[in-house]
Amino acid sequence: MSERRWFGSKGVWVLGVALAWPTHAGAVSSSPCLAGKLGDVGRTVAQELACWTRDAAKSNAEVRAGCLAKAEARFTGGADASRGRFAKRERRASCPTTGDQAEVAGDIAAFVTEAAAEVGASTRPSRCDAGKLACIGRYAGGAFACLARAAKNGGAIDPACVARGRDRLLDASTSCVAKAAAHADCSGGGGPEVLADLVDAFAAATLCALDPDAANDCGALPTPLPTPTRTATPVPSRTPTPAPTGGADAAQLCVDTINQYRATIGMGPLQRWTDKEDCAGDQGLADSKKGQPHSAFGQCGEWAQNECPNWPSPPAGMIENCLAMMWAEGPGEPYSAHGHYINMTNPNYTKVACGFAVLGNGRLWAVQDFR
Repeated sequence: MSERRWFGSKGVWVLGVALAWPTHAGAVSSSPCLAGKLGDVGRTVAQELACWTRDAAKSNAEVRAGCLAKAEARFTGGADASRGRFAKRERRASCPTTGDQAEVAGDIAAFVTEAAAEVGASTRPSRCDAGKLACIGRYAGGAFACLARAAKNGGAIDPACVARGRDRLLDASTSCVAKAAAHADCSGGGGPEVLADLVDAFAAATLCALDPDAANDCGALPTPLPTPTRTATPVPSRTPTPAPTGGADAAQLCVDTINQYRATIGMGPLQRWTDKEDCAGDQGLADSKKGQPHSAFGQCGEWAQNECPNWPSPPAGMIENCLAMMWAEGPGEPYSAHGHYINMTNPNYTKVACGFAVLGNGRLWAVQDFR
């Protein structure tokens, strides 16, 4: 079995090596047993997330616990481990690993609990939370189905298969996460990229655990949007001096500051997304009322969002300091620890809208929407 460990404050599953998205197709062992096991994991994850989905729509801890127990028993065989899904497959065919049924069941339970915590549980019932959890279940089931198909049909992972599910999750016009976030009852957190990365990390870790002989190739899933490898990435020692903006235009100051940070690592500037600045400000106001950053994520058609919650006004006096803190996160994994920097440097984004919601008490919420 490959080494596993928790990484990050919320316990995102990663391997003992950094996960980096490769541009090649990737490969797994050609094994009907492995294919079956990967499919088993995907289906069980989807079933257990469905328990949380129903709980989010109509909360009942006892019902949820019973639902989770039934889903796990179908996987492990309950009182008779020999009736478990992995055990049956290991009796019928040669498998890359054996005897790991109980361990993988524990991994699934830990991942599902982590995913539910990422979505949040402060608001019940919540159509938003239920929608997000259902999204994760569909995406996870699809990702494992792609891996199972590779193990069944020669071992080559089809990046287009993985890409289709991820694109549906991330595309602003079709993202079920963004649609779920349109409801006004979100607990907060759980944006599309965060949830996609959470699933991808778990799928990659599970693949490497079940197929250790292919560990060099299964450290990550293929993706159509690879992040370029950077070397010696400098973090500015001071906040850069912004270009002249007339003094009062905090939104322009925000855009200029982001672009000067990007220039330090050789990246081109983002355009100012002026027609969404008011919308970004409205998101900040909505978040302030809920006391929860990102509760309105997705409502402006953005693909990613950074936010400075409950800072002192005026906007032009705080935005540089907030952006400096975000940039100081630097590159790395997991997304939960470096996400602000990752959003600021994503090579696929071309514009940013900076919005500000100034409250009656003099505090403000500043939102940066990327697309």
